[in-house]
This record gives sequence, structure tokens and C-alpha cells, in this order.
Amino acid sequence: ALVDFSGGVCETIDLTAGRYADIEDKRAQLFDLLYRENIDHSIICFSVTAPGGSGSERTELGLMRGHSYHMTDIKKAYLGETTLRSLFNGREKVAMLRFRDSREEEKKPPGSPDSALSEGNPFAFSTDVLSRLRSKNSDWQQIKDSERQRIGLNFRDPREFWMPIEDVVSEFNEVSLCRLVTENVFISTGKKWRGSSITGKWIDGPRDSSMDRSGGGDSSQETFLHNPQYLFDIDSETEVIFQLLQFVEEEARTPSVRVHLLMGFHVIKVEENRETRLHKLWDHTPIVITDDHKRTRELMYRGTMSKGRYILLPTLYKPGDESSYQVRALSQTSQINLKELKVDVPKSLNPCMCFTPDIEWVTILIVENAEILSSTPQTWMSSKLNPFCIISCEGKTVKTGIARDDTHPEWNSAYVFYRKKPNKPISLRVLNKNSLMPNELIGECQIPAPITHSPTPLDAQISRKAKASDEDSDTISSGTVHLTILTEDNLMAV
Repeated sequence: ALVDFSGGVCETIDLTAGRYADIEDKRAQLFDLLYRENIDHSIICFSVTAPGGSGSERTELGLMRGHSYHMTDIKKAYLGETTLRSLFNGREKVAMLRFRDSREEEKKPPGSPDSALSEGNPFAFSTDVLSRLRSKNSDWQQIKDSERQRIGLNFRDPREFWMPIEDVVSEFNEVSLCRLVTENVFISTGKKWRGSSITGKWIDGPRDSSMDRSGGGDSSQETFLHNPQYLFDIDSETEVIFQLLQFVEEEARTPSVRVHLLMGFHVIKVEENRETRLHKLWDHTPIVITDDHKRTRELMYRGTMSKGRYILLPTLYKPGDESSYQVRALSQTSQINLKELKVDVPKSLNPCMCFTPDIEWVTILIVENAEILSSTPQTWMSSKLNPFCIISCEGKTVKTGIARDDTHPEWNSAYVFYRKKPNKPISLRVLNKNSLMPNELIGECQIPAPITHSPTPLDAQISRKAKASDEDSDTISSGTVHLTILTEDNLMAV
């Protein structure tokens, strides 16, 4: 309901299963999370499991079971040197959460039949004190309104009440965080969740056709990559949120078909320049995120991702199952744009197709690291070496990142090239990045890249032209670049 009402992305935390009432460190982490989310204007709701059988409709502190309470504030109340400090074993601060009860209900006196007051339980929810400060700690009963206001436990609504976090995690069973997606200019840049969403369908079509888009959720199956694929880039390490919603289209929405299928999603790191569908998982294309299949309407993942290019696969557990879905990808630092991959091999942009040769081979080139000789001269009065690689193949050019002040740079970057001229080698150049002056060549080499059918290591020796003063040789060795090469004549093998 929160997702439908707000358009946000919802995450649910099970407080009981997570044993937040028993583990102090987890309570501290929960407080920090709730504090950040409150600043980011997220909607935060706590709920108590509905009663089963003849159980009481209320908890010990009078919370209604099966009901949600909206968190309206969170803070650490500073007790300082007040008399309150002695009530709490000398604690300087107490973590407190404020809630609002959305129901309009009459407060019952402690002696009434509907009160939570029972034998051995003096903490009735209906008393004036405990309706404002609910806790199993009887010391809270000794706090007067003036002292409560003094430590900052104020109210904006008569239905609000405060609870210590220790009581929150023991009384409530779960908390739902609904993060809002907004472009409000009055919210600071770091507090916006930006992103994109896209809708699609899992379709059981003819095998290996463009309509075959329900390959199942088992990554070891051959049909796994037949699922829809969405390409996106991460420009720098950032926190991301992925949401997958399953729905039934209006014309088919009847009570008999509202059964949620087992769904999940996977995120795969791919080559830096990939623009076509992925057909096989290799060591250089690992699955970096897996959200296991659940029979639910919505899945959500939140975590940190490093720079690179990725593919997101929404999946149903059983191959051939059909349904509709919506995928959302959000970030607070940069826009994540999802692009559906539809083609298996690049399409030629040449209008004269009859004169354009067909693609014969596909080569994966992984630039791992390099060893640059210390004798490599630096011109332009620079003592630092900032190497990067430029790889060229049949008119396509890619660049690695720049390794700062390093003679043993690590890149670990993979690239894919579709080749129409197998006899033409791939060109690799290593250059030194200069801030003000032109970049200088450290060394270069030609890579034949024949068919290998499996990843093959290659140590490429780079060299540069000798100066006129160097009479012994036309070229001078300047280092070694360690590569891994995979070349296939089957274009559907990568």
C-alpha cells in the first residue's frame, strides 16, 4: 500500500527474526538507519503481528496488534546532569522514537475492562503518562511533563507517544521503510533518490527467438540468459536501490489469477563497452547481486556498487512462466538509466549492407595489469607516471582508467569486439596521462587474437620507437601488459 500510494521504494525489516531485542549492536545500527531515513523524508511505519486464535488484541504497552504506527521523530534524549540521569543508571543519552496512532480512540481508565492493566502489570496504556511515554521501564512514570519537555520529548499531535528503542524492538515485529523518489529542488542534492523505471513481460516464446524471454531463475541452466536484460552504468562507487514489482495487467486482473509467482533478480558485471545481449557467463562476467526468488509482489535490494557496466536480469523461478513486471533502479549520487538489450550482435549502420562483410569473430580482451620499466623517460618535466591503455579494433576505440603515479598499474577491465576482419590484429597502446601537455606514448603492440574458445593468458611486450641517439635498435622495450584473450567464431558464445 505504501508503494502504491507514494510511488516510493519499500524495504521491510523483520525485528523478531533479526533478534534486535537481544543484540545491542543491531539496535544501534537500526537507530542510525532510522535517523538517516527520517532526515531523507522516508515514510517509516512499525507494526505488530495480528493476534492468532484467542490472543489479546493489545500488547503489554497497549499497542494494537495488526496495526501500523507511523514514526514521526527520532532522537537521543540528552539527560545531562538532571535528576533523570539517576533514574537510568547514569546514562547520558536515551535513544527515543516518537509514533503517531492514526486511530481516533477513546482513552480508557486503568480500571476499565478494555484497559491493558492486568494483575502484575502496572503499565496500562490508558494512563496519561504511559500514553505519552510508553515503556516497560517503570522509571518513566516518575518523569513529569516539564522534565519531558526539558529533554526534548515534545509532541505535535495528541495521538503521539514516545518509546525507548529497547521497547520498540521488543513490542513491534517489523518496520517498513518507504523511500520517496523526488526531484524537489528544496531537498539537498545528496538526499534525492534518482533513477529510472521500465516495464516489461516474461514471455514464453519460441526457443532462442526474440520472444523467448522467460528463461527461469537457475543461473546454471542454459536458458537463464534468455530472460529480459537491462544494461546500466555506475560512474563511481555509490549506494543503489533496485526494486522489482510483479503485476497482472488490468484486462486479466481477476481474483483467480492474482497469484504471485516466485520471482527474483540478478545483476551481472559485464564488459565496459558491451551493447548487446549476454549469452554465456564467463569468469569475467560474474553475478555480483542475487535477490533470491520469493512468492511476493515486490522485491527490494539496497547496497553499494563499484564503477562499471552491468546487466540486470529480472527472473521467474520456473522457465516458461509468464507475467508482467516493473524494474526500478535508484541512486542518490547519479542518474541510473536502464536500457533494454534486444539484439544479439551489433547491427551495421552502413546503408550499403551488400558491400559490408559479416561479423566472423568475437573477441573478449581483458586488460589485467602491467609492468612498466623504470627506464621509461618522462618528458614535459613530469616525474610521475599515470598510465592508461587505448585499444583499437576495426574502427572501435576504448580506454581504460588512469592509474595514478604507478609503474605497476592494475586495471582489470574487460572489452568485447565484434570482428569482420579476423586477420587484422588489435592495437594496444599504453600512454602517460599529462594534465597540461599532450599525453606521451609509453609503448604499443599488435595483438593477433586468434580463435581460442577459452580464456587464454597473454603477456604482451610493449615497445616504442628509439630516439636518434639510440643506435643499437629501432625500438626500445618499455614493459609488459598482462592480458587474457577469448576469441570465438560462434557469436552466441559470449
